[in-house]
Amino acid sequence: MEKPLLVLKPNLASAIAPIFAKSFLTMLPFGIVLLIIAYLLKLFNIIENSAKTLILIIILGFLVLVFFSMKYKLLMLRFTKYYFYKTHVVSVFKFIKVKRSSLPYTQITNIKIHVSFWDRICGAGKIALNAAGNGAPSLILCYIKDPYEIEKMLHSLIHKYYGDSMGKLSHEE
Repeated sequence: MEKPLLVLKPNLASAIAPIFAKSFLTMLPFGIVLLIIAYLLKLFNIIENSAKTLILIIILGFLVLVFFSMKYKLLMLRFTKYYFYKTHVVSVFKFIKVKRSSLPYTQITNIKIHVSFWDRICGAGKIALNAAGNGAPSLILCYIKDPYEIEKMLHSLIHKYYGDSMGKLSHEE
């Protein structure tokens, strides 16, 4: 088996805040529904709790929904690794099932880097490796520490092993 030149893992520290914000906004309608149901139950005297206790229970229930939603996304990142070989890059997810996708360097048409505000604070970002061909799968490397350094490394790998035979590889920031 060929030994990888580089192994990367998503940076969970930089993923927590954006995933929390997305989960919070996604679960917000459910939180509002919980609040309405609790208000109706209190209005019709079905429950006898005080307003403060009821609000505390609703907030805790809402946060449980948010953290449950976050847990899945963080598990996906925790068990994902990216392997860089001489000829290709491989994304592997191993938890209960194994999901593996590979992209040869010869099919990479461009490299896009997306660094959000939070990612800039944490020094991480997302790298999209776009593939040539109609319907060819692209590979997205999420929450990668130092994405600009990884982009340089990818360019040097491609040029080292394939020279100028691939033409100019473009990148967008």
